[in-house]
Amino acid sequence: MKLETYKSITLPNKTRKIYQAVIDFTARFYIPIFILLSGILFFLCFYHLDAKWVSEWDEARHGINAYEMYQNNNLIVNTFNYSNDYWNLKPPLSYWCIMLSFKLFGFHVFSLRFYSALCYFITCVAASLFVKRQSHLASLFTMAFFCASGLAFVAHMARAGDADALYTMLFTFAMLAMMSIHDNKKMLYVLGLCFSLAFLTKSWHSGMIVVIGALYLFLTGELNKIKKKEWLLFLLSFSLPLLLWATARFMADGTSFFNEMLQKDLLNRTSDAIEGHNHPFAFYYDTIFKGDYIYKAIMIICLIGAVFFNILFQKAYFKKFIGYLLWFFIPFLAFSAVKTKLVWYVYPALIPLTMVAGIYTAKLLQTEQILFKVKWVLLVIVSCVLIKYTHANITEIRNISADPFQSFIEASVTRDDEYAGANAYVFTYDDKAPISGWTQDNIFLAEISGDYRCKDGGMDAFLQDQNESVLYISKDYYVLFQEDELKDCQSLFETTDFILLKK
Repeated sequence: MKLETYKSITLPNKTRKIYQAVIDFTARFYIPIFILLSGILFFLCFYHLDAKWVSEWDEARHGINAYEMYQNNNLIVNTFNYSNDYWNLKPPLSYWCIMLSFKLFGFHVFSLRFYSALCYFITCVAASLFVKRQSHLASLFTMAFFCASGLAFVAHMARAGDADALYTMLFTFAMLAMMSIHDNKKMLYVLGLCFSLAFLTKSWHSGMIVVIGALYLFLTGELNKIKKKEWLLFLLSFSLPLLLWATARFMADGTSFFNEMLQKDLLNRTSDAIEGHNHPFAFYYDTIFKGDYIYKAIMIICLIGAVFFNILFQKAYFKKFIGYLLWFFIPFLAFSAVKTKLVWYVYPALIPLTMVAGIYTAKLLQTEQILFKVKWVLLVIVSCVLIKYTHANITEIRNISADPFQSFIEASVTRDDEYAGANAYVFTYDDKAPISGWTQDNIFLAEISGDYRCKDGGMDAFLQDQNESVLYISKDYYVLFQEDELKDCQSLFETTDFILLKK
């Protein structure tokens, strides 16, 4: 045999063996690799969780609601600045989670965000383990894609103290239960319970679960297999928690909350673009798939896998994948159609997309219908993409920064100080324009740091207040007024930019 002929035979065989050894390695050491990937995800969720500034809108509002409910010993009625809140019209489950974190860890920004980080971590682990039914490799790639999915670590979701991570976890559990009904009818009750808890977290958004569940049961034929007793238990599983909360809320303030909840949170958001969030139908597609995120690669993998395997038309896989299809397309298209658009509205739809990408990546790498050279190229490309985006996420989190004024508020007072609990005023500036009223983010920091009662009106209101009061003022303004209006004030804490005064 000629040397060239021998090389042409042994080289492909050697390449095949090396490739198969790599695949076998992932299967043999699945648990250690999964733990390693989970550790990376844990780092992305929890590292420097309290370092970034508190967002002025949903995050701060949820924090204020939860803190004041905690202080008022009230589990039902959320308040803002100690008045009933009819702007944040969400049921109380997410507030309860923040309150529990306050109980466990104290009044800190970390406590505000802890449950979101935990919920997103649990969501990704649960979804990856569910995919393990396909293969170990699919489970590992799914977890790796979650680590590389940067959008969840940027706006709302994993590292923010709002309702989205909890809602996405409950949405995911509902979908996983739905796709398991054909194996275990008791999953129907889990689906119902998760829907009710999702409603108690994010209100009308949970209607997507109802639409997806109804279509899934109809299209898969499971609807006709459910007995009357099972229907009754299913009804109880979602209606009982909702009725308990609705009754308690009605006893607190009648129909006021429900009327506002229906008008503002459902009708207004679907028919009008409130608060300036007016975007075209393609907003979510452009933001997610054309932005600098890994979802473009995820979408390409899903399309290649669907075309290559033609799996949607194979009866054996129909029930499983119809669930993924509905889970992605129903919320993605529905929220594209409504007037008010915010990117976190479709976060639950990104979970099945990531899971299917993990499944198809594993199938493409394991099928005998693709040449080993092609599979090697695919493995290298996917690995490089995952490393690139995961590294970008780690870098982003390590470089986050705080807001100077928020940091000053935190450092200026403790809850044991004699001036804690006083009326608090603010007089700073933004782009040289005077600020004499509190923003939501600063109210939250003022409440958890010093249990202040935040008042608007700036320096003038502070000087007129006959009760114990403090003033947070910019150093520049203090220099202007220290010899006149503020000459009798005592400095409690100061930095180069701000000063805390007491009369």
